[in-house]
Amino acid sequence: MEDATGLVSRLEALATRSITPVGSGSMVWRSWGEGPALLLLHGASGSWTHWIRNILPLAERFRVLVPDMPGFGDSDAPPEPHTADGLADLLVASLYLILPPPIRFDLAGFSFGAIMAGLVAARLGHRVSTLVLGAGHWVPYEAAHQINAAFFELLGG
Repeated sequence: MEDATGLVSRLEALATRSITPVGSGSMVWRSWGEGPALLLLHGASGSWTHWIRNILPLAERFRVLVPDMPGFGDSDAPPEPHTADGLADLLVASLYLILPPPIRFDLAGFSFGAIMAGLVAARLGHRVSTLVLGAGHWVPYEAAHQINAAFFELLGG
């Protein structure tokens, strides 16, 4: 089995790297594969490497997009104040550059990434084909309300 450093290096070499503006800094995106777009959001204190064992199998069927969310990995810190809503707004703005409308996409996140995925879906529900949330932990009431509303919109009601 390939060691972690070798796997990171190999996947980094296979990735297409894109950079979008975030406040006065930048947000780093990596993508692999072709096909329908699949956006993966990492957990707290993480980076794209949280998805490292999933990327290549998923890239056989999808265009896999994995950002280092603002303040994590290779991305610059977001402007203050640091809030979930503010971070979701930055993700949405970057998505408009990476996947311009009307491109639809599947969205998955775990832990902190699940919270962010829910907030992104609440803002872009009409563009989200599938939403998968794993181990989303605590979500503020206002965010939970937005996420629920996005689910109802996706379900046509």
